[in-house]
Amino acid sequence: MRYNKFSESWEDPWTESDGLISNRVTQIAYDPRYDQIWFQTTRGPCYYQPTFQEWFYGGTFPDSLVQTGKEKIDLPHFFMEFGYNFFKDAGYIEDQLLRKYPIRLYLKDDWDNVWFASGGLGVAVGNLRSLQLKLNRFGLAENNVKTIFYDQDKNEIWLGGVGSFSPARGITKYNLGNKSWEYYEAFYTQNLQTNEINLIQGDNQNIWLGTPEGLIKYDKKNQSFKSYNSFAGLLDDNILSLKPDGRFLWIGTKFGVNLYDSKKDSMIALSDGLPQRPYINSIETDSNWVWVGTRVGVYRLTKGEATWYKFTTPEGMIGGRVKCITRVENEIWFGSDLGILSYNLKTEARNIYHNHTELPGDEPQQIAVTQKVLWVATPGGALKMDRSSGIWRVFTTADGLLDDNIQALWLDGDYVWFGTPKGLTRFYWNSPRRID
Repeated sequence: MRYNKFSESWEDPWTESDGLISNRVTQIAYDPRYDQIWFQTTRGPCYYQPTFQEWFYGGTFPDSLVQTGKEKIDLPHFFMEFGYNFFKDAGYIEDQLLRKYPIRLYLKDDWDNVWFASGGLGVAVGNLRSLQLKLNRFGLAENNVKTIFYDQDKNEIWLGGVGSFSPARGITKYNLGNKSWEYYEAFYTQNLQTNEINLIQGDNQNIWLGTPEGLIKYDKKNQSFKSYNSFAGLLDDNILSLKPDGRFLWIGTKFGVNLYDSKKDSMIALSDGLPQRPYINSIETDSNWVWVGTRVGVYRLTKGEATWYKFTTPEGMIGGRVKCITRVENEIWFGSDLGILSYNLKTEARNIYHNHTELPGDEPQQIAVTQKVLWVATPGGALKMDRSSGIWRVFTTADGLLDDNIQALWLDGDYVWFGTPKGLTRFYWNSPRRID
């Protein structure tokens, strides 16, 4: 992790994709004689030379230059932001919920600042002249990222997931403008029932969280949460898919589809024509229809009506499990256990990409499309297809991904963000230097 002391903000971290020999860094040292920043990792040492902006591997890690952070400093009583208190004698920071975060180590720099490493709150910096101690939050509340939602109104990314070996620790909100991090934790946030998040969607007024325990609405204006479960009319508490549609919200569960009316704050079930236990994995809408991907194919509902009808094509590509549906202008894309089908709503023209033949990867979990490129999230890596040439490129941990299992993706212009069980990766895919 890198913090710029002049701009007082976090810069992009260095990872294996930048040249770091391993993401698991155990020690850092700086050698002023040769202007080298050394890193001791689980795969051995490496160093970076800022002058030439180059990485070098091997050599002997300079243990004598490591700043241990255990030097004794006569610390003053620092003042903190509202809700936090610094207890220098006890060696911890306490929040307004009386949770204690121990100070692991600290270092004094040449500008009368003391840098603290805390257990649970990240890095903090205290100024010895102003006596202000500021938290510099960075990173995810929960590393297992299952969903990414970009709120264009606020220029913020919402990130959520489920715990792998222990319960999820919270929901993360990252502001792309000022690069600030904010977190929401269940049990400490009113009406936020759980930290376990299956998916996140949003509209102009609300952020919608689909969880294993029901639907949660975050009112952006009032900054408040409200929960809905089966007692409010949901067919099932485990939310599998969401799609905002004006004043309405389409909700998918394993038992069928609910339609929520935000104006009336009411919910109805719309499952006539669907099979039993359809498992609504994905929902997409246009001006005329609502499309759902189920465990047994695609169903379509004409808006204003109440009966679903199965949608098929002669190739049989979407007759089985359909996990994702994405619409871009007149094209609608389906990701199934057999591959990918694109369908033009006006001309009815179709393009097919079969798994392991035309499509070099596993079952699609999510699709992002532009006129230029197609991105596919799979359990075996991220796939990119150049739509003009039809050439595929597979990206894995060998290219710098934190994990091959891509659970979520968000296409951000020249960048693409990947959510994995081990964290979040951002990739500058449209760099003019790239030739793939």
